[in-house]
Amino acid sequence: RGLRLVLYFNAVSDGNPALLKGFEFNAGAQLAGTIYVPFATAVDRVTGALEVSLPALVPTTDLAMVQDATHLRFGALGATVDFEGESFSTKMAVSDFVEIDSVEHEAQSLEVQIDAASPSPIFLAFSIEFFQMVNGEAYPLKSGALNAMAIVAVDLP
Repeated sequence: RGLRLVLYFNAVSDGNPALLKGFEFNAGAQLAGTIYVPFATAVDRVTGALEVSLPALVPTTDLAMVQDATHLRFGALGATVDFEGESFSTKMAVSDFVEIDSVEHEAQSLEVQIDAASPSPIFLAFSIEFFQMVNGEAYPLKSGALNAMAIVAVDLP
């Protein structure tokens, strides 16, 4: 009791960073249980272009409903991680606010530009954040506890 061991794990020499694909950042709101339509991902290591493409969707039927949410926002996060050098770089893109209604919203893509030809593993995460819009101001719900985010693509050098 009280004894805790911290193990150093080198993902490059000891494991496979590709196993992180599907990693959920919020166990209480998983991405697979939040969005019901298939989305596509693309990683171009040469140019550094990362993309999450969403089809046209109807929020009230294609997404899990969060009580009191009136709007949502999609996000894409691209990261390169140098495990041996213990450094990383991230870039993020977010969509405009999407009203949670029963109207079909057009397809959209989120594009992130990271360093071209990175020699490090590349990770692409996709997120959904929920908000309540009051008098034109967006307020996050419950400190983000209901937001979903997962690693949706991993590209190894």
